Amino acid sequence: MISTVTYVYRRKNAGNITVNHYEVGTTNQLYKPAGAATAGPENFNGSGKLGLSENLTNKAADIANYEYVSADVTGASGASTPNASGATTATYIAGNQVVNYYYKRKDAANITVHHYIDGTTTELYTPAGASTPGPRQ
Repeated sequence: MISTVTYVYRRKNAGNITVNHYEVGTTNQLYKPAGAATAGPENFNGSGKLGLSENLTNKAADIANYEYVSADVTGASGASTPNASGATTATYIAGNQVVNYYYKRKDAANITVHHYIDGTTTELYTPAGASTPGPRQ
């Protein structure tokens, strides 16, 4: 008679990975994760994931009027060095990890204001430093 023994294994728990999406120079969260009511960090639960990895990217496409600047992985010893677009891979380890993405507000176009006499194109306003009336930039 042949006996069969089956061993069952499960992956150990790891720490969580928190990903913040901040405006440069602040801790203002800019990204609203799926299912969230307000902007806040992305949280990746490490339960049963020790040794596995998460691919992380900037979320500039999902944050209106902002562009990606940089990524800081100093709080994530399991993370690879980010590439130029901020993509990185974080491997789940025993402790919690934090990755911060930074964004800046995109530049807007200039606004020109004219102060005309009603019904004409005659300028009334003389901008500071100008010798004649003209548009204000």
